[in-house]
This record gives sequence, structure tokens and C-alpha cells, in this order.
Amino acid sequence: MTKKKAIRPRDASSLIIYRPKGGGFEVLMGRRHKDHVFMPNRLVFPGGSIEADDRRVAPATPLQPHVERHLIRTLTPTRARALAAAAIRETFEETGLLLADTLTETPKKTLPAWQGFHDRGLGPALHELEYFFRAVTPPGRVRRFDARFFLASADHVEGEIAGDGEIIDIGWYDLAEASKEDNVHGITARVLAEAEAALKNPEMIKRRGARHSRHINGKQIITVEGEKP
Repeated sequence: MTKKKAIRPRDASSLIIYRPKGGGFEVLMGRRHKDHVFMPNRLVFPGGSIEADDRRVAPATPLQPHVERHLIRTLTPTRARALAAAAIRETFEETGLLLADTLTETPKKTLPAWQGFHDRGLGPALHELEYFFRAVTPPGRVRRFDARFFLASADHVEGEIAGDGEIIDIGWYDLAEASKEDNVHGITARVLAEAEAALKNPEMIKRRGARHSRHINGKQIITVEGEKP
């Protein structure tokens, strides 16, 4: 028998937009269609794979120094900015919401993936992002991603919830309600728990950096990114 070649994880990123609710938080999520191959009928955050234009787009503002410092533990600076930008682009495409600021200079070249931003004279506002988690899909899945997760306050986004239909039932979900087993996949529940911890103790995230989930010899391992398991 021919041994099946392992699927290499694709670079991806997601953005968790949050806002206070009572003594806690609620986050923007949507549900994937039941006929999707990856996480069908489950609540997910807006996000997706990195595109070539994400490496070329001019940001309106740079990453916060501590965010860039944590990202480049395992990435080049260019790739780190591209993943951050991808999370903002995917959020706009899937939800209609913009995390952006005015560009000081008109881009020399219009990038198709960023047309909606260019038309408004905007670029991604990278300084509004907080990086808190990384997760690699386990081997053996139909699709695999090496995904970085970012946080941003709803106070800094603009627009009306709409989107391209990639996800449905887009709205604000209480953290506890969203985390229920019948709503989310296991890794999404972990992301929600990590997001809640980051929101309750933002200084810890700034000092420590993101946590990293991956599978080694069939066992899930979670460490601070860049540290050995």
C-alpha cells in the first residue's frame, strides 16, 4: 500500500472582535454552512488563509512593538505583518466590518484582495491587534491550518454586519454560550478560553506572548510559543 502523504498546514489567521457585556465579554462569530468540509455547522471566527496581496499591502499603522516581538519568535517580520493583515481582510470579507485607518499616501498599486480598503482610502490598522494564540490542526484532518489568533475591540471597527456568505448567523455571542460543545469545535472552545484569559489579564499577554497548541505523537501539547514542549 502507498503511504498517504501528510497534508502540510497552511498559514492562516483569525480575528476575534470583542465587546464588554455585563461582567464579561461577547465576541463576533458566525456559523459555517452544514455542507462545508471544514467545521460544518459550527460557530467560528472570521478568518482564513493568507494571500499574496497580504504580503504587499501597505498598513495604515504598524503592529504594536510587543505584538511584533512575539510574532517574530517564529516568523519573519514580513510574514508576521501579512498574517495580521490577513485576519483584518478576511474579517471585512466575511462580516463587512473594517478594522482600518486612513492611509497617509495613496498606494502605488491597487491590490485586488484589498480593493474594498483602497476604494475608501484605508489600510489595515495593525496597531489595534493583540496576538494571543496559535493552533496547528492535527495530522490526519482533511484540511490543516497553522493559524494565528488576534483580538481587537469592537470600539475600533466600522461598518454594518453583512459579509460574503462564507459564514452565516453572524452576530454577538456570549463567551459562555458560544463555548458550549454543540456550538463549537474543541479547538474553538480552547481559543475562546484563551481569549477570555487574555482579556482579563492583558498585561500577562504583553509580557508572556501567545500560547501555542499542536499535536506531538498524537497528544495535544500547549506551551508558550517559542518554548520547547
